[in-house]
Amino acid sequence: NGVLVLVYEGFPDSLAGIKGRLAPRYGRENFGSRWPKTTLAATSDTAPELALPELERLRTLCVAHSAGLPSEPVPVKGVEVVEYKWRSLEAEGAPQRAAIPLPGGGGANGGSSGSSVGEEERERVRSVLSEWDDT
Repeated sequence: NGVLVLVYEGFPDSLAGIKGRLAPRYGRENFGSRWPKTTLAATSDTAPELALPELERLRTLCVAHSAGLPSEPVPVKGVEVVEYKWRSLEAEGAPQRAAIPLPGGGGANGGSSGSSVGEEERERVRSVLSEWDDT
């Protein structure tokens, strides 16, 4: 979809639990919210699609550069639910935010105490990433 992301191995158990408890209130979760990532870049909505050779080159670059990334846990210091009208969070008033306490009040270095990632979360991320392998 024209978005370059840094992907994490899965939501830690503590965050997956919070997401599960919020599901009845917020309903069906959109695909992009089901796996943890940080957006690094995105094409504009009017940009032409990448040609297959461009996509293959991009994949080669991503694989080469991802090998040098550290595989250390990212501490989670807080969680917020953000209700919004537009994905850009820009139009028609401020988004509504609600802070959610982390189980145990956070762990070492202010991070989440439930930092282990379950197999279901890992499999969800592997499933998404496998689509990238089909280029």
